[in-house]
Amino acid sequence: MAKASSRLENCLRQTGESLPFPNSSFDVIYPANVLEHTQDPEQVLREALRVLRPGGQLYMEFPNYLSYFEGHYMLIQPPILWKSLLPWWVKNVFGRDSAFAQTLQTKINPQWCRRQIRELGEVYKLDQISLGEKAFLSRLSKAFVFETRLCKATSAGF
Repeated sequence: MAKASSRLENCLRQTGESLPFPNSSFDVIYPANVLEHTQDPEQVLREALRVLRPGGQLYMEFPNYLSYFEGHYMLIQPPILWKSLLPWWVKNVFGRDSAFAQTLQTKINPQWCRRQIRELGEVYKLDQISLGEKAFLSRLSKAFVFETRLCKATSAGF
């Protein structure tokens, strides 16, 4: 336990909008499924690029809210065209608590990404590698399989 707690001392509790690192500090930045949970995704991107070294790689994963699937709630959805649609959908169609859905940045989609890359490219030298279109189209060509399993509890608690 002491070993684990000493590692936690090296952790920072910080928002992505204001990173406590000098410019050009990192070779790789990999925030996976973080951007949709931030208050200001545009500022988070600016900060990530600020602390990225020239020639470094920023690799981000986040949901596409123009997609048909909402991974936080594990439900089918229509493309989310405005922020209030997801909480309404979760509450009124599925009868579930929508408080978490109200906090998500649902404006994130391929068009938003292209606009951010274009605007940030005026300040930073950017080479866009991919927006994931090939992976997305490949997934659409196959039957969808849920990766989670639901288990029924038994009297033994398993």
